[in-house]
Amino acid sequence: MSNPAIIGYAYKVGEIWHENPDQLIKEVGEAAIKSVGGFTHHDIDAFYISDALGKQIYNASSPAGYLSSGLQTHKPVDVLEDGATALKDAYYAIKSGAHKRVFVGGFAKLTDSSKPIEHISSSISPREKFVGATMPSLFGLMDVAYRKENNVPDRSVFAEIISKEHHHGVSNPWAQYRFPLSPDRVLKSPLIADPIRQFEYTYMSDGAAGLILADPTEAERLSKNPIYLLKVAKASAPSSLHGRESLTSIPSVKRSAENFFDEVKREDVPILEIQSKAPVAEPIILEDLGYVEEGKAWRHIHDAYQNFETQKQKPKYLRWNLNGTEHIVNPSGGPKARGNPVGVTPLMQAIDVARGLRGEFDLGIKPSYGLSSAISGTGSTSTTFLFGVQDE
Repeated sequence: MSNPAIIGYAYKVGEIWHENPDQLIKEVGEAAIKSVGGFTHHDIDAFYISDALGKQIYNASSPAGYLSSGLQTHKPVDVLEDGATALKDAYYAIKSGAHKRVFVGGFAKLTDSSKPIEHISSSISPREKFVGATMPSLFGLMDVAYRKENNVPDRSVFAEIISKEHHHGVSNPWAQYRFPLSPDRVLKSPLIADPIRQFEYTYMSDGAAGLILADPTEAERLSKNPIYLLKVAKASAPSSLHGRESLTSIPSVKRSAENFFDEVKREDVPILEIQSKAPVAEPIILEDLGYVEEGKAWRHIHDAYQNFETQKQKPKYLRWNLNGTEHIVNPSGGPKARGNPVGVTPLMQAIDVARGLRGEFDLGIKPSYGLSSAISGTGSTSTTFLFGVQDE
């Protein structure tokens, strides 16, 4: 019991050239606060702000600091000072009784950067960066290894994952890319880091997100349908691929999932928001979370997509059948279609799970639990969150 709950939220993502960081976080922050009836910024005990890459781009500690309104501002210290850490810290602050109502927010404005590739490469290990590695190229190595080790006949399954993301994104009014994208078009897009193609990798989005977290008593007083944050687990792994035992697993994801499903079982969690920056990350993360045997996720994904293609009346959401249980992965459109602002995505994932549990997505089911999995870089850190419609 006494788990904090999400009672309000908002996010904005896209190429937001016309707004500076202060304007962007203010707009989203005010929208999140207004989403809770009878609630103002004066009711907030503390702010947990992630300003991903703010120091590098603006040479400032926190352009969004004005939001604190003189209250204590907690800035997470992580590789990219990401939203997953901000949400984790806020979770424990409320669990400990230190605060009753907190604001968790973050922003990213890569369109203001003169060196965007350099900035988003800050989580790459120095040795790999020295030889010219980029994020797409590292995921490309994982792509090749996964297909070779698991006898994947071609790359069509990865194109199907991207097509699925865009199909879901069409139904998300907050998504950046709300248009369908066929597997054939994905595979015909230009190479950016062999074998990764342009339409496969996530775009460098601008964006901001904010959510209101409250203790159970306040949540029940302020909201008719609070979504409880039931569990958090974080783990780390070598930031370099050459420092890992395998290119077909993300150790931090696997470690964060250890003992995570001791009470709530995987089959009880049908909604998953995972940070699949490149399509190969989706089967790897699903396997590392324990939803399916290692090396088998791609088959389940391919079979489900082929079944989807044969249906005359296409459902809004595709369902992966993983070990006999249907799961909807990234109903928001995921990083590819919803957008992937650096450091902000973990907060948007939490918001989208809450939206799914509240019935804001027409999923055709009434789930009781949802999960989000956020990774930094290629998985130097991983944070897994479990959400539910009731406190437990």
